[in-house]
Amino acid sequence: MASVGSSGVSTKTHYARLGHAAQNMIPRFLHEVLLYYENPKNIYYNCNTNHYLLCRLKSSDWTKINEAVNTESYKNFDIPLIYTILRNIHYTTLEPTNGWDSKIDPQLHQTKTGDDLERCRRRRNKIIHRGNTEVSDQELNAYFDEFRAIASRLQAICNKQNNEFVSEVDDLRTCSMDEDTERRYLKEIEEWRRRGMDYEEQISQLQEHLAAMGISEKQDNENVVFIKFLQETTCVEGNTVTLQCIVSGSKYIAEWLKNDEEIVYDQKNRQECLSDIIDGIYVQVYKLVISESTDEDSGTYALKLGGKTSSCVLSITERKPSLIELRKYQEELVETAMTGQNTIICAGTNAGKTYVAYHIIEDHLIKYPNGKVVFINKTNVLLEQQYSRACRTFTDLNFQGKIYKWDASLEGECESFPTIIQRVSLFFCTPQSLCNHLDEKSKNKISMDLLTLIILDECHHVVRRNAFNQIMNYYRRHKFETKSGKIPQVLGLTASPGTNRADDGFSAVQHLKRLMANLDVSKLSVVRKHEQELLEYSSTPINVQICSTTRRQDPVQDILLKAIQDVERVFSDRTVSSFLMVNGLDTKTLLTALENPPINKREKRYVHWISETKRKTESVMLIDADVPRLIHICLRLLELYVESLEMNSLLEIAHVTDLLTGAHEQFFYESQQANTILERQIIDALKDVTSVLREMRHDVESNPDVNEIIRTLVQEYEILKEDSRFIVFVKTRASAKALAKRLPECLKATHLTGGTKAKDKAGLHIDQQLEVMEHFREGEHLCIVATSVACEGLDIPQCNLMIRYKFRADEISSYQMRGRIRYKGGKEVILASSEDFERETRNIVRQYYMKTAIDQVIDLDLTANIAIAEQGIYASEIQERLLRQRQEDSKTIGAFTVNCKRCGKPVTDGDFIRHINRNHYIVYDKTIFSRIKCEPFEKVKQFDKIKKTQSVDGKSCGHSWGVILVYKECEFLAIAKAKVNFFDKYSKKMVEFKKWAEFPYRIDEVTDEEVQHYFSE
Repeated sequence: MASVGSSGVSTKTHYARLGHAAQNMIPRFLHEVLLYYENPKNIYYNCNTNHYLLCRLKSSDWTKINEAVNTESYKNFDIPLIYTILRNIHYTTLEPTNGWDSKIDPQLHQTKTGDDLERCRRRRNKIIHRGNTEVSDQELNAYFDEFRAIASRLQAICNKQNNEFVSEVDDLRTCSMDEDTERRYLKEIEEWRRRGMDYEEQISQLQEHLAAMGISEKQDNENVVFIKFLQETTCVEGNTVTLQCIVSGSKYIAEWLKNDEEIVYDQKNRQECLSDIIDGIYVQVYKLVISESTDEDSGTYALKLGGKTSSCVLSITERKPSLIELRKYQEELVETAMTGQNTIICAGTNAGKTYVAYHIIEDHLIKYPNGKVVFINKTNVLLEQQYSRACRTFTDLNFQGKIYKWDASLEGECESFPTIIQRVSLFFCTPQSLCNHLDEKSKNKISMDLLTLIILDECHHVVRRNAFNQIMNYYRRHKFETKSGKIPQVLGLTASPGTNRADDGFSAVQHLKRLMANLDVSKLSVVRKHEQELLEYSSTPINVQICSTTRRQDPVQDILLKAIQDVERVFSDRTVSSFLMVNGLDTKTLLTALENPPINKREKRYVHWISETKRKTESVMLIDADVPRLIHICLRLLELYVESLEMNSLLEIAHVTDLLTGAHEQFFYESQQANTILERQIIDALKDVTSVLREMRHDVESNPDVNEIIRTLVQEYEILKEDSRFIVFVKTRASAKALAKRLPECLKATHLTGGTKAKDKAGLHIDQQLEVMEHFREGEHLCIVATSVACEGLDIPQCNLMIRYKFRADEISSYQMRGRIRYKGGKEVILASSEDFERETRNIVRQYYMKTAIDQVIDLDLTANIAIAEQGIYASEIQERLLRQRQEDSKTIGAFTVNCKRCGKPVTDGDFIRHINRNHYIVYDKTIFSRIKCEPFEKVKQFDKIKKTQSVDGKSCGHSWGVILVYKECEFLAIAKAKVNFFDKYSKKMVEFKKWAEFPYRIDEVTDEEVQHYFSE
């Protein structure tokens, strides 16, 4: 039992007061201080461009920083985060009297803001990490006297009136505290103490990694630390060669040697040294520039700085006749890449970037006859286009079988990935395929040093969390963690690097620098000297804007809105109300949501409300077998009616009835297992709505927007007839398929969409996509109606008209869609609402920012900046991996169940869940087959030696649960995360997570022994 101080208040209560002060009150004061020094709108950029912060901040800190930008508030920042940011961004301005790393506390007479910042940090740590939880009256008063003095000074800085901070200190010192509040404060202290210990351990591990890279908290300017060593270089004779390395520390006189002899500097050979201070680090870039290189320049070069040396081999090869003849502007684009440097070739559509890349490939394979070039593109359609062109270009390589396009679906039926890479010279694949085989856990792993050149088409994707970025993650790990010194050259291709939705030129420049740092690129390749020639081969389409119009009368919309009202009325039915009232504690948030649907059913807010309410409904599925299922099916019907409203605004009544008819078949199938009459009634109502619409289809005015599209297409068709090529971009696969059928026969229209998924049968398999493209190229189709899959890279020289039909795009997509028009004098037609035109105006402004950013960056020497930024990215990735590993290690085998997402029916117990390569989560229990119904796929899919053969529904509910996988000759049910939910077996609470990696319970990989046992059962 806690003792009582002389004031009559428990010493534990005093401790709780201190905890609340350290974790709530003082941080609130510091939020205001940080707000005084840093505008929340700029905090992400300022942190992201600070080298030390990139090394120190955790992923959870970056989440808080992003929230601060969006909310313009620092309310979620704790003292360590505020201290870290202010110390590193305002190192000099806020430096305490005794310095940042003083071993003694600030003295009473030391009252600078930095001193108070240091006091807050040290008092917070002392309170949290103290072993004794009993605080005497005297000790409490000493703490609060100091807090009061700090508050007085900080409120003056923040221009607070009425003694705001001081009053809060006084109130906390004397306020009464009930047992629940005291218990909560004590629990907070314990939680923060535990987190602090975890964080210190993470920092220790991170410092070890950084030390291995030559990065330290305190840079000793007397010692040279190589940040980037000289790299082995091969170049064709006649080119200018630059050998360079980057070091931190004091500037030294550079001594360059060739074959151990000092180099004589003249017009042919010159040295350069650039010095800078980047994020507090003294950085020098030492360069040796060799002009008009010849075979005599080959040899071993070394740079001596003080007592340290970096060396490399330079090989100059004979220039051979090229298979690819370049224009002058294309020769300008290849200059940097031909010297072996990483670069981004940034040129507009129709500039021939692919042929430029092929010229670089040819040059690379001349220099490195055993080289391995990997050409990356995210879609199989574009890969096929580039692979076919490569086979026609490099006829000798093709004849020798040295060019290969990887098909992941055939893995296990053909040579292994490493075997093929070893055998060929030029390899085409998707970014995910390469990532899968760079993964340390892959059974067919390859090493990054096996590759000599990586070409990333549409490289602007690398700044996002995707497979493009993951490839560069593996690149950085290999660069900084291995001693081989061999890293592949990286070549990025893009027409539009984008701005990340920048609202000013400065932000656009920072985005471009981030892209360059992610690709380890310090120099862009753009056309400047021969810009006039580029313009001769480029075309600027005529832009036509058509404002969308609505039907004068729209009875379809009226019927659908009434159907929505009828479904919403079910939420007030006695059955539903009774369930919600009886289970009030568990259904409180669901009840609130059902009582407050948004009024406007056409807004995004209504779609969001449906999604959120579905999630709340799923969380109470285990409470009752009937009512949550009823609510869920009502919400899915609302989704269908909202989708029908969208279809009606885009297309015709026939397309709406087709959509509803197809959906009714699925709903009717599921309703056979319905437990309530009300569920069957609302499904019958769906059938009635469909019937009414079908009967009135001849009386409804056709869609004026569709009529306008047809008029425009036919008008353009009359000019070029069979030489016409048209692309119409729409948002969804269903609308692409429907609109293609609506267009006149003379256009021979078809649709082009991405791969098939169960939810969207309008998708096309890769073979079908390639067939559509070939027929379009040959004129068997004059018009394709496409989704975003056709935005990037399609090469249709004759395409003379592109229509964007209510397709909202960012600045990159907008630019790329326009780039599909290759015909001189072609047209870009945008049919959209006034709101969409405003968005397009913003896109044009951002494209201007992007061009300006490129013009600024190409005039800068960013070698040192990019090297430092890249190390910061790598350090951040280390920290993320450590955090993920810690989360994985902390997972325990938990008791959970797997239940149907739509009705709560049990699927299986968590004890039977296993994973295959962390990609597929299977049920290791053959009794599951007695509870499911299977439907074979039209085409069996194969990947990673696994076959996907059948779709699976629950036998008792008719809802989809996943697919059947064949793995090592055994059939397993692979559960689809989107079709099931997970519940804690004891609390009955739903386990919420976005990715499998975030699932809180440990799931083991299925072992060979388990597979063998399963097979023999």
